[in-house]
Amino acid sequence: MDISAYTRKCLREDEEFILYRARPSEAESPSVLLLIPASIRPALESLKKIEHEYSFRDDLAITWAVRPLTSSVQRTEGACS
Repeated sequence: MDISAYTRKCLREDEEFILYRARPSEAESPSVLLLIPASIRPALESLKKIEHEYSFRDDLAITWAVRPLTSSVQRTEGACS
């Protein structure tokens, strides 16, 4: 999933993760939530948390949960401002 053209808005930041809402430039496309490690070199435990949460993808019903679309490793700019 290419999110390079998406505009990001920081929703929450702590010492471990940053949560963004990303909106595409096309109005008809839905927005997505991005959860990224706050550190450029995240702890292995942080990466395992993301993998663990992603593993529940198929157990989440779209009627009551936001389902993960994908899990990937990408470099991103820093913290919320």
